[in-house]
Amino acid sequence: MLLIEISGVSAGGANGLELRASNSVIRGLVVNRFSGAGISLAMTNNTVAGNYLGTDPSGTVARSNGGDGIFVANFVIGAANNTIGGVTPADRNLISGNGRNGITMDQVSNTFVYGNYIGLNATGLAALRNNESGVGIFRGFPNFIGGSAAGQGNVISGNGQHGIAMSDGATSAAHVIRGNLIGTDAAGNVTPGVGNTLNGILFNESSIVIGGLGAGDGNVIAGNGLNGVVVQGGQANQIVGNRIYANGGLGIDLGASGPDANDIGDGDGGANTSINAPVLYAAVSAPASTTVNGLFNSAANQSYTVTFYASPQCDASGFGEGQIYLGSVTATTDASGNGGFGATLPGTLASGQVVTALLTDAAGNTSEFSACTIAQPDNTSWDKALPLSLQGGAGVLSATAGQYLDRTGQARWFKFAVQPGSEIIVDLTNLPADYDLTLHSDIQAAYNRIATPVDLAQLSAELAPSAFVNPAAFTNPAAFTNPAAFTNPAAFTNPAAFTNPAAFTNPAAFTNPDAFVNPAAFTNPAAFTNPAAFTNPAAFTNPAAFTNPAAFTNPAAFTNPAAFTNPDGYASAPLRSLLGVSAREGTASERIVVNSWNNSGEFYVMVRGRNGVFDRTALFTLNVTMLTGVCAGITTVLPAGEVAAPAGNARTLILHDLD
Repeated sequence: MLLIEISGVSAGGANGLELRASNSVIRGLVVNRFSGAGISLAMTNNTVAGNYLGTDPSGTVARSNGGDGIFVANFVIGAANNTIGGVTPADRNLISGNGRNGITMDQVSNTFVYGNYIGLNATGLAALRNNESGVGIFRGFPNFIGGSAAGQGNVISGNGQHGIAMSDGATSAAHVIRGNLIGTDAAGNVTPGVGNTLNGILFNESSIVIGGLGAGDGNVIAGNGLNGVVVQGGQANQIVGNRIYANGGLGIDLGASGPDANDIGDGDGGANTSINAPVLYAAVSAPASTTVNGLFNSAANQSYTVTFYASPQCDASGFGEGQIYLGSVTATTDASGNGGFGATLPGTLASGQVVTALLTDAAGNTSEFSACTIAQPDNTSWDKALPLSLQGGAGVLSATAGQYLDRTGQARWFKFAVQPGSEIIVDLTNLPADYDLTLHSDIQAAYNRIATPVDLAQLSAELAPSAFVNPAAFTNPAAFTNPAAFTNPAAFTNPAAFTNPAAFTNPAAFTNPDAFVNPAAFTNPAAFTNPAAFTNPAAFTNPAAFTNPAAFTNPAAFTNPAAFTNPDGYASAPLRSLLGVSAREGTASERIVVNSWNNSGEFYVMVRGRNGVFDRTALFTLNVTMLTGVCAGITTVLPAGEVAAPAGNARTLILHDLD
């Protein structure tokens, strides 16, 4: 406990100590109950260390100074090169319980604030707030709050407004904030009542550095009442390598306006130029690494840094915070401003953890966090279907899987080996939204059968402007179970109605006439979430495709050569192999029951949200059961000579059970 207490109870309108000299040290004092600041500095090369400012000698009870704990200002020749705190516990100042800010800097430069508790009591575990912000900086540059070396970081928590607030952007810039705990207790824990009441950091300045990619650079900004970091204005503010999580609002908010929409060319301007956030479409975790893929649109022919973060769960907004820094890659845009990246990062993420990313340009402008993507297998197209291994005995084999849909229009595909003569039962349960279920025979085999030039020519004819030459119109039960398919002429006069698989897997496609009579339905960027989008050139001529994250949610659109070399076959194969559809309303469970008959190979299952719905917060559960041998006694081939095929041209017989 400190032994020398300087009380301002009888001092009148005064600061506690006013230092108007250079090269001085103030150490080991308790300064409290002055109407002004506890300590006022106005010269250079001074050190303030090991003091309690605004508390009693125990450091657990507030005895407030009416002003700031420490006020550093340019009165005469300028206050510069002053140090507040130090790197050892003995150097730590406790700056808490004051009427205004813990520390205020006005028109000063090269002030070093190291190792202090600002807004907590002496234990570092409970709040003892300064009424305004922990640190306030007004004009001047640069100043340093924390640092990368051991002991340099401050704990700035429990304050009545912000952890750190900086303003007067035209005359203040280039401050560096590193290695601090902002909003947590001294152990780095998010504790109720310890966070700063408003934002972790709020500023309207340029060239601010918050964190970094070097060892010890990152801050922990967590547990604050509103946002982690708010950039009200200014440019070239770099916010990378930090752990930002468990705040009441966004991790990073540019312009204090909530999540910003991306724009083509990234020319909208604003705080940090309102730089576009990246769009992630897959995060796949392996035993020793995690692979993240994504895209972004910004200024043409420029280099950018993409930094990646993981969290146990997504922010309620659907956009990220970032609790664990994973790593970074460099990506370059083309002449149209489009860039892509694939990063293999060290470390394994548990299934269900979310990954987010930040984009930073060469000038140092950092974006808001991207929307979250969930770390899980990349089974968003049939060619990447997740294998299920059916296990069991006594004629009953089964497997269960749980996954998330985390993007508009996203599908999850699964496949499993089947035995002839079996009954297949597919159940989809625990639905957080209106999800539908389809079951297919071997799609890969169907695709292989239509890969020859003759097949492709026939397929092109089938997709010509006539609904009746496309067998998909008849091989899909969904086309017949909905009366709207027959009462709406547009369903047959518009060929686009049959080139889009979504028209069959989602019954709602038939209940809305606009789905067929409105050409805009097929030039919409949402076309990118469906492989059939690549059979329609219009899908690429609409620049709006890049402003909607849904445009990039299906990695198969970019990573599967078949989607480009044989797009008709790629889109048609799931239709040709369709066995069953379950599309009940709402969150009711779905079920499909079929017999395998004489089929072997693999069956495929698709789970997709009705009209593109998704839910990042809850898993669906898929269960596949195979009852082997139950159909073994059924003959699947007609006896020879039982039916004589008529001579002449081929005919088609369509049988449909209206029940």
